[in-house]
Amino acid sequence: MTSAPGAPEIPSSPATGLLGTGALTVVLKLGSNGCLTVLAIVTARALGPSNRGVLVLLLTVVLFSLLLGSLGVNVGARTQLVAPVDPVPSGHYAGLVLTLLGLQTLLCLAAASTLLPLANVTLPAGQRVLFALLGTVTLGVYLLNDAMNAYGWVAQSSAVDACGSAAQLVIVVGVIAAGAPRLAPIMVGLILGSILQMLIAVAVLRRRGIDLRPRCSRRSWRRLVRSGLPGMGAGLGEVLTFRVDRYLLAVFATPAAVGFYSVASTAPEILRLPSLALSTPIFHRVASGTADVRDFRKIRRLCLLGTVAMAGITALVAPLLIKLTFGPEYAASVTPLRILLLGELGIALYHLDGSALGGLGHMSSVSIASLSGFVLVAVADVLLIRAYGVAGAAWASAITYTAMGLLVTSFLRRRTAICSRMTTEPQAP
Repeated sequence: MTSAPGAPEIPSSPATGLLGTGALTVVLKLGSNGCLTVLAIVTARALGPSNRGVLVLLLTVVLFSLLLGSLGVNVGARTQLVAPVDPVPSGHYAGLVLTLLGLQTLLCLAAASTLLPLANVTLPAGQRVLFALLGTVTLGVYLLNDAMNAYGWVAQSSAVDACGSAAQLVIVVGVIAAGAPRLAPIMVGLILGSILQMLIAVAVLRRRGIDLRPRCSRRSWRRLVRSGLPGMGAGLGEVLTFRVDRYLLAVFATPAAVGFYSVASTAPEILRLPSLALSTPIFHRVASGTADVRDFRKIRRLCLLGTVAMAGITALVAPLLIKLTFGPEYAASVTPLRILLLGELGIALYHLDGSALGGLGHMSSVSIASLSGFVLVAVADVLLIRAYGVAGAAWASAITYTAMGLLVTSFLRRRTAICSRMTTEPQAP
């Protein structure tokens, strides 16, 4: 592989095209998350609160295993595949991906026998196999999409993600319409949609000239893992912080409580799309040296203001929104939804300022913030879920998200202040 496909293009202005790229990415992510939202509505109505809660728990544990199984190489790829000097060949990355997929299958099988029973969920043997397959193909999607992000093809990555979400929706709706509104057929639909997304991602990468013939290189694999481990800490901290509440709700309450909570979190998660969409190109441009953190101040301000405005509107229409989409049986989700909205400004700060920190090479600071968030939300969940149930989990998450955002922002301000002093101090003769 040559370095040409991943060579960063230097724009005339550091922030040139970022808003357009971010807007296109937001549209694509809206399409993807729109499909996932409809999928959540369809499965919630077909399965009911209890079985919907079980499905959410399965997807939550898949995410836990995803971060462990990836070893952070997706983050390492975002710097090593496009390194200005001696970039890692894409074939070496492909070889490592195949190896990790095999390990992920074993990890998911182990999780099905250990973590799920602790959350009052016991799967029969056939569903354990489906669960392991779901975890494996989800990791494949994850690693291939981040390969596209590494080369700066953010819009293409979002488009592939949208195709995968649409495929999952169509297949699952077909399964339910065929008279099989049960957990196992729905899992099969999710697996098939993810496989299709993997095939599309491979086709896009090959069309762009990326060599995906898997090859073994211990040196390249070590580089990817070593550079990705700090990012693994950040990613693991994020998933644990954003998803451990579902698991603890099942442990201390019931799977039905998880069903109500998952419905409550749907709208707040959609509000995160603008900041999430902007974070990827910010990371790429800062990491590649084509932009400075200060170039994105205006876009950052607009994104934060938009998040606050959308959160306020959503809080007002929450009762009607829940009734029309999920049905009156999910009315108990309104209060936790409104509570969760209080933490969305913190999430936006975490996405935007965390991506800038990562682009500057300080993923360890992002890891500290995310892992601190996990500790805080876990302690708060244990204390509040017992007393207040689903609303307690929502309060724990809102407080944690705000704390994480403020912590990452303080890290970034300190880092940029240090860099400013280093560039303005006179050099000794």
